[in-house]
Amino acid sequence: MTKKLLIYAAVISAAFLFVYSQENKIKLGNEILLEEKIELIKNKRIGVVTNTAALLPDGKIFIDALLDTKEINITAIFALEHGFELRNAAGVLINNSELDQIKIHSLYGSIKKPTRAMLNDINIILFDVQDIGARFYTYISSLKYILESAGQYGVKVIILDRPNPLGGIYVDGPVLEDEFKSFIGIDNIPVVHGMTIGELALFFNDRIEHRAEIEIVKMQNWKREFLWDELNLPWENPSPNILNFETVLLYPATCFFEGTNLSEGRGTYLPFNIFGAPFIDQSSLKSEIEKELGEIFSVRAIEFIPISIPDKAPNPKYLNEGCRGVQLILNDRKNYNPVETAIFLLSIVNRLHKNQFKMNKHFDLLWGTDKIRELILSGEPPEEIIKSWQQDLSIFKQLRKNYLIY
Repeated sequence: MTKKLLIYAAVISAAFLFVYSQENKIKLGNEILLEEKIELIKNKRIGVVTNTAALLPDGKIFIDALLDTKEINITAIFALEHGFELRNAAGVLINNSELDQIKIHSLYGSIKKPTRAMLNDINIILFDVQDIGARFYTYISSLKYILESAGQYGVKVIILDRPNPLGGIYVDGPVLEDEFKSFIGIDNIPVVHGMTIGELALFFNDRIEHRAEIEIVKMQNWKREFLWDELNLPWENPSPNILNFETVLLYPATCFFEGTNLSEGRGTYLPFNIFGAPFIDQSSLKSEIEKELGEIFSVRAIEFIPISIPDKAPNPKYLNEGCRGVQLILNDRKNYNPVETAIFLLSIVNRLHKNQFKMNKHFDLLWGTDKIRELILSGEPPEEIIKSWQQDLSIFKQLRKNYLIY
């Protein structure tokens, strides 16, 4: 009898856990649209902004599921940087193409904003794109341009909301200054914004001349404290050099090396996980990083040669040249602060190689200000540099509260 009772209790417990997990599983905006709100788009002329990293929770590509749905009329697809199939390296202009005889308009070519002609046969734009939470990741720049065009030409935008992989709590970095607006800095937000695509859409829409009619299909059961690998959702690399979630975590710290004469690891199979240059003393660099950040990272002194990798890095910095540098392995997520880490890394390189280390205009665009470059060059301690943006960041955090929907 005891054995039977134990088996019965185990079955009941397993059933309860299954029901609980189903009730609390995260549902994405695209899943909710297909299962509960399909009437929003039935018998409409739909333009879809997406790529092949926009997955449903079962791993199916969203656009494929949409094409299989009856009474859905997709008249156009819009591709952002890296293209619809994510086969183009950063900065490579994308040509128009087709999928199942549906025209794919490139919004990362000679045109970055939908034109009236592109929207003539559309009355709803669906937006389902996986962002990674950093201001200079250009999908959110395209989002703002799409909202501007939609408002100007009277097209409704439905945002299918998705998690910010970095979560929704951590917000840091200088708030972009107006004179440094660009396609890698579309609005006055900090380096890491801690907002979902839906929340950013609400924020951007309040800041454009012709506000668009927008509707957010919210996620269910997502919480701001969740990082991506806590979600039990399938992952597809959202761009060619973001190879896994670990790279997403490091990207807001190491992407700034793009704006310097160090390689950020493009042309290797560890982009944004490594950095270096031919002139780097990797042993000293490793030692200094360990002194400042050794509780956060394991640091490996390395040598590497950037090569041409089609679709990822056809012409990386220091192509076919030997480089020396370091690899960062994140050990302590709880105390890791990527933007502060960037300041420490850049300051260390500048201190060790003051006569060789160079920062360029792209560096200022990434930071959204020239003050960081000037403070690093002046030898200001990292702690003081970090203090320099706190007042503007506090103002932004107050403004941001108006747009949070979770």
